[in-house]
Amino acid sequence: SYRIGDSALGAGALFALQRAWAGTLRGFGRPGGRRLALVQNFLARPSLPAFRPERTVYDMIDAPLHFAPVPPRLVPHWEGLLREADRVIVTSDPLATLAKAGGAEDPRVIGNGVEVALFQAAAPARDLPGDPSAPILGYVGSLHSWFDVPLVRALARALPRARVLLVGPAHPATREDLERAQVGSPNLYWLGPKPYAEVPSIVRAFRAGLIPFRRTPLTEAVNPVKLYEYAAAGVPCVTTRFTDEVRAWGEAARIADSEQEFIAACSALALIPADPAPLVAFARNHDWDEIGNRYVELCLEEAA
Repeated sequence: SYRIGDSALGAGALFALQRAWAGTLRGFGRPGGRRLALVQNFLARPSLPAFRPERTVYDMIDAPLHFAPVPPRLVPHWEGLLREADRVIVTSDPLATLAKAGGAEDPRVIGNGVEVALFQAAAPARDLPGDPSAPILGYVGSLHSWFDVPLVRALARALPRARVLLVGPAHPATREDLERAQVGSPNLYWLGPKPYAEVPSIVRAFRAGLIPFRRTPLTEAVNPVKLYEYAAAGVPCVTTRFTDEVRAWGEAARIADSEQEFIAACSALALIPADPAPLVAFARNHDWDEIGNRYVELCLEEAA
């Protein structure tokens, strides 16, 4: 089953893209059809000639040189793919800037999204740990070096009558930090990874959705799927200013520039729930079905 962190795209995104591609690319691989190579990992560049693609699309979903240590000898493959691809697609404006600096001529931005109907149809989970009457301040996603564990620990200790719930896989070093943070914080829960099918119900149980990220070269370029998932569930987001992109999120997010502001925003939402209507409306503008259609059109643009 699909688990958070196993893929750069949520299950809804994969299904939407599959539907969008099915009819449009029916001729690919058949006699007289066209061959299109869709690449997300630049290390595939040396293998591309073997597939003899007539068109290559580089889907740059993260800042690859910041996501993990990359030996200098491999950087030319990234720069080469940026120059050689017929189309470069990125998920944020900072990634577009990075792609241009690496050699892409005209990178196009298509942000992430959510399968709104999936989250709207889900009933709030009832089997989550802690006092059932305590509001949940929750996070869904990977927990890595960019996740601010001290901030979350401070939140749990400042709001002992709320539950702070973390869902997703953790890097070994971050896992150790989480285990230490839970000592003396009985309302801080880490559930580990969960099947994606359970995520909508879990998020529907949140009073606020958290994005407690540190600002790093990687996170500055991130367009987080969880923002749209929270909104689709009618859940407001409380986020650090880990990227300048947060300014475009409007009513979907409360932006905190300090630990005190982060705690205050969560405290206010724990007391008074937000109106879900504008949040769901925001999410509908980022539904995967529409994004999938735009993605396919952009991949095939100028291919005829």
